[in-house]
Amino acid sequence: MSRLLGWGAVLSALLTLAVTLVAAQRVPASSRGAVWVVGGVAVVLLLLLAYGLYARVIRPLQELTDVTRRLAAGDSRARYLASGDDAIARLARRLNAMAQQSQAMVANLRRERARLASVLARMSDGVLITNARGQVDLLNPAAARLLQTDLRSATGQPFPQVVQAHQLITLEEACRASGHEQNEIIEIPSWGLFVHATALPFTDEGAAYCLILLQDLSRIRRLEAVRRDFVSNVSHELRTPLAGLKALVDTLQTGAWDDSEAAQHFLQRMEEELDDLIALVESLLELSRLEAGKAAMRLERVLPEALLRASVARSQPQAQQAGLQLEVRLPEDLPPVLADPQHIRRVLFNLVHNAIKFTPRGGKITLTAFPQGEEVVFVVRDTGVGIAPEELPRIFERFYKSRRSQGSGLGLAIAKHLVQAHGGRLWAESVEGQGSAFYFTLPQGETVAASAAPTDR
Repeated sequence: MSRLLGWGAVLSALLTLAVTLVAAQRVPASSRGAVWVVGGVAVVLLLLLAYGLYARVIRPLQELTDVTRRLAAGDSRARYLASGDDAIARLARRLNAMAQQSQAMVANLRRERARLASVLARMSDGVLITNARGQVDLLNPAAARLLQTDLRSATGQPFPQVVQAHQLITLEEACRASGHEQNEIIEIPSWGLFVHATALPFTDEGAAYCLILLQDLSRIRRLEAVRRDFVSNVSHELRTPLAGLKALVDTLQTGAWDDSEAAQHFLQRMEEELDDLIALVESLLELSRLEAGKAAMRLERVLPEALLRASVARSQPQAQQAGLQLEVRLPEDLPPVLADPQHIRRVLFNLVHNAIKFTPRGGKITLTAFPQGEEVVFVVRDTGVGIAPEELPRIFERFYKSRRSQGSGLGLAIAKHLVQAHGGRLWAESVEGQGSAFYFTLPQGETVAASAAPTDR
């Protein structure tokens, strides 16, 4: 480029000299033509030099400026393809290297941001960040679910407007005001929410923020309530037969033992109480094994008709004594099911026994089954007193007893877990005063692969 500028200066001087001589008329008339020729050649050479200067300097600088503008606008892929070893080429290569580094940094930032967003999205705990103005800068899906708000619309809104719970608002304000960590167990009964809230202050580039973590303890609290209810129910169920036994023993000790007839009666009562205790303990042990997934299952292909008729034969004496009609209605060509016959007969017996208890004399109990998709649906339907709507969702809970119920309250809970152990579902439908229907499903034996032949599990 310096050579082009040097030649340009020489040609410019020659052209200036020629014009000056001609204008001053110091050149003979015979030589003026030659001077004009020299001047014309100088002009042409100057134009060629100007074009070379444009091609070598001005256009590269314009293109370099355009690349710089695109990089500043966020196009990290913009590059200038330079050749040679002049100053512009070296500058372009350095600019390309800076752009490459910038692109790598942006890619790393995007990966880190995507990784952080993935972690936040999958966290079960709620995470919120508020700025110095008390506005929500960030919240994850778990926080939106816990606070019953919309993820997108909450961002940028004032924290009190998003939360609408004075305990959390007070916690966040105390964190920003004191600059210290705040912890509190917060219950919001209207939402059914019980959380451990932690507010942590932090700064970023001089700006103050507050990080709020919400750990949902609602399920743990419900489990704790279930545990307390379980202990209470077991204690209550055991207390009654134990108190009866204690009363009978005391009666025998105070003189009834000398009366052989009375002693025999009391011993028979004691045996009945002990049988009830043994049945209760065995039911509790079975339910515990089922809930732990440790119940032994011997699966085999069995016809639904065989299961239903075996249950009817076992329950028929009790139904006749109660003055009830017990029947089986089945469609033709019902496919076999994959089941443990002993356990499913136990399920059917519990359902039929339950129907007999709540069906007045003269009523009818019908057992049926029908295929549905890859399952067979079993139905035990009665014409009994039905189940109240407020009781229907709870009838499969352990120890739950309706106002008219007798027994331990474990039969339906055991039936539910036995069906679930087969991969099926158990549910009930009822209209109070018109009867109830209990449904459960089992997988069809024909749809199960040969590898699922009868085994212990």
